[in-house]
Amino acid sequence: MVLGTALLYTKFMDSTIIYDHKMRRLLQRKWPFRFTPGLNEVYIAGSMALGNAGEHSDFDVIVVTEPGRLWTCRFFTLLIFTFLGWRTNIAGRRTRDGFCFNHFIAGQLRPFGDDQYSKKLWDNIRLIYRKDVQLHDREVGRIIEKILCWWQMRRIDKQIARFRNGGPERIIVNHQEVHLCFKLKTINL
Repeated sequence: MVLGTALLYTKFMDSTIIYDHKMRRLLQRKWPFRFTPGLNEVYIAGSMALGNAGEHSDFDVIVVTEPGRLWTCRFFTLLIFTFLGWRTNIAGRRTRDGFCFNHFIAGQLRPFGDDQYSKKLWDNIRLIYRKDVQLHDREVGRIIEKILCWWQMRRIDKQIARFRNGGPERIIVNHQEVHLCFKLKTINL
């Protein structure tokens, strides 16, 4: 009985230490969001939001953009974090302490998905960054948005064809939301 309690306590302490370490790392790596045009807010989701991050977990985030700036924000977010080497590989290979940018929403955060896993995530997501001031030239912004939308839609079509595996997935691609989740998780309640 004492040995079982000690092992359970040790496992709990290990997971708490891992979570605390990863949260510190996440907060240290959020500074590039300041330089992303069109970004409003960033929320932590996935294993970090659920509190069960492992040592090799990445940081699943939901990026909320200004209305009409989804494609610009997505492009510059991926560019900046790829350049820094802080992005999880699209092929699903996990990068320790890398950001997984699979969900962008224009306008404001709203519930996503009606499965149990999505509902549990929605209950646990947490704001980690909010931009205070938005500065942009509207006309130039619209032109850049159109170009980046066209270019990214072509790339996304190729990714969908390459990574679709026939299993449960959530793929939403429009001017209000981009959510590319090729392997949906199930949750036991």
